[in-house]
Amino acid sequence: MSSRLFRRFRHVSERGEGQTQLIVTLSIIALIAFVGIKAGPVYWQEKNIKYDMEELTRKAGIGSMGFQRDDQIQKEAKKILNSNQAPDDTKFECTKSGGTITTKVSYMVPIEFYVYTWNYEVNLEIKDAIGKY
Repeated sequence: MSSRLFRRFRHVSERGEGQTQLIVTLSIIALIAFVGIKAGPVYWQEKNIKYDMEELTRKAGIGSMGFQRDDQIQKEAKKILNSNQAPDDTKFECTKSGGTITTKVSYMVPIEFYVYTWNYEVNLEIKDAIGKY
């Protein structure tokens, strides 16, 4: 009789432990989702710019579509940055030397959370050979 009574009291003291773990787990999942929702579009934008700049560098390296001069490359880069909604203070640099063409893009995007602002820095450097197909 006393062993049944002891088991009953032991289970009464354990009530609610599963709910606490569930609340903590859901809170962590919500925090990860919140950060993903805030930072995801900025990351996606960076990947799109990187892909488009790789294409521009490749085309400029092989001389396709008349991208021979630096001012033409600058114009096309501005179009790419504007279409991908890059910040206005984005820095673009294109150099040709030693049989390679290098394009560099750098900018910073502030990602605002409720209590903190994270400055996400993007520094892309893309190299390609000149005259390569």
